[in-house]
Amino acid sequence: MVSVWQSNTCFESSKYLQELDNFLPKFLSGELSMEDQARFIQTVIDLDLQDRYDLHQECKYFVLEGLCYEVFLGDD
Repeated sequence: MVSVWQSNTCFESSKYLQELDNFLPKFLSGELSMEDQARFIQTVIDLDLQDRYDLHQECKYFVLEGLCYEVFLGDD
C-alpha cells in the first residue's frame, strides 16, 4: 500500500513539474502577467528549483523588488 501511495505522489509531483516546465517559456518570453510571473517565481523559490530553470538572477530580482519572498532555514 505504501508503494502505491509513493508512486501516485511521484506521478503527481512529475505532473506538477511538467506544468511548471510549460510555464518557463511563457515566463521567459514575457507572455505571463506580472501576477503570474510573481507566482511562478515564488513557486520556483519555494520548491528550490532555481538550478532546474537557471533562474537565480530572476529570483533575486523578484525578492529584492518585494514581489516574492525567501525564507532562510539556516543551512544556506
